[in-house]
Amino acid sequence: MRIKILFIIFLGLCFSQINTESMRNESLIDGIQNKITVNFTLEKADVEVVEFETKYRLDYAVNQNLTSFFIVNYKNGYLKSNEKINQIVNKGFTHLRLTQILIPQIYGELFFQIGFNDFLSIKERKITGGGIRIKGKEKIKALKSFLGSGLMNEIEKYDDDENSNFNLIRSTNYLTLDFQILENITFTNTAYYQVDISNKNDYRILYNSGLNFKLIKNLHFSMAINYRYDNEPQHNINKQYVQISNGITYHF
Repeated sequence: MRIKILFIIFLGLCFSQINTESMRNESLIDGIQNKITVNFTLEKADVEVVEFETKYRLDYAVNQNLTSFFIVNYKNGYLKSNEKINQIVNKGFTHLRLTQILIPQIYGELFFQIGFNDFLSIKERKITGGGIRIKGKEKIKALKSFLGSGLMNEIEKYDDDENSNFNLIRSTNYLTLDFQILENITFTNTAYYQVDISNKNDYRILYNSGLNFKLIKNLHFSMAINYRYDNEPQHNINKQYVQISNGITYHF
């Protein structure tokens, strides 16, 4: 009989795709807020699977017009069978974003990111970009919507026999719809379209959907589905993948 044990040591939330829309904090007040996450998962059957994730987040609101957030995330996992250990997950990133209100409902943004992902054979990935974010004027109080567009410079170094390097400019566009179903339940959806401005066939579609339940003060339970489609993936990896995750987050 299959035995599955899930330990959430200190409150967590998993992300399969670096979807910065789902990381925003629209309710941030002036000052500093921190979040820390640690996830540990152990699954045992014919093989043993262990995954560990840790994440730290800092939000800083200088005033009502200027906000920022900084995130550090690392995830590692391995599969053990017949005393042989194979690493199945090893990825991490840091992300910094600054948001400034230009005029009511319209924001300007700058962002910087560096990371790696062994699953996608990415040894190093650096992103620098900026854009415009527009808040919708909804007639429904429980709905929040945002439309964004911008450009980013994407530099990637791959861990392969050729040590491939790529340096390109992508257009990044997204739509976000957040629904406040109940006072303690939020349903979020974000869709991205990112395309190489020099090659229209090199595009990605990203989608993230999540449910967030406020259990008690500062304690939230979340479930998320992440989908990624890459029309021209590097190294002939799969064009698409889906990941489902859940966890608990503590705010302080």
